Amino acid sequence: GIARLNSDGTFDPSFNMGTGVTRTTNNGWVSSIAIQSDGKIIIAGAFEFYNGISRSNLARLNTDGSLDLSFNVAYGGWNSLVNSIKLQLDGKIIAIGAFTATNGTNIMRLNTNGTVDTSFIGDVYPGIKTVAIQDDQKILIGGDFNLVNGTPINRVARLNTDGSLDITFDPGSGITGLRVNSMSLLSNG
Repeated sequence: GIARLNSDGTFDPSFNMGTGVTRTTNNGWVSSIAIQSDGKIIIAGAFEFYNGISRSNLARLNTDGSLDLSFNVAYGGWNSLVNSIKLQLDGKIIAIGAFTATNGTNIMRLNTNGTVDTSFIGDVYPGIKTVAIQDDQKILIGGDFNLVNGTPINRVARLNTDGSLDITFDPGSGITGLRVNSMSLLSNG
């Protein structure tokens, strides 16, 4: 599910992930990776274990590929795939996916130690597929949703840093079609 390559494309044997990500019923996979400023690696996806140690769809690795045991998201809401993770400038982690958080949404913010940031009030329904963070730390989301914090909005929206809907970002009636699967920020914002 994860490996590190040298700059020439060869496998880096010093990155020791052991058995990597696994599930009891079939193979696990990593859908998103974020590198923290200290070099630690946050992985998200669909897995139950990392190198045989229980971790539900989200884990942090040390720079050598071993599991960072100090980062254990003790939260029952990671009941399904975590599609994507993004780091904010303060090191907090935005996670989106098919999971259902305690408030019924599928977007959460974690503190740098892995605990849930309860000050984040994002509520998006039904699904988020992609996330991007602007330089001002506002959060762009895309997916197949039609409600953000109770406001009808289709498939693309911007959240303020606390997770509330940014009403100054106006995509009109939104995007028609099935869903927004990916987004990227241009250098001019």
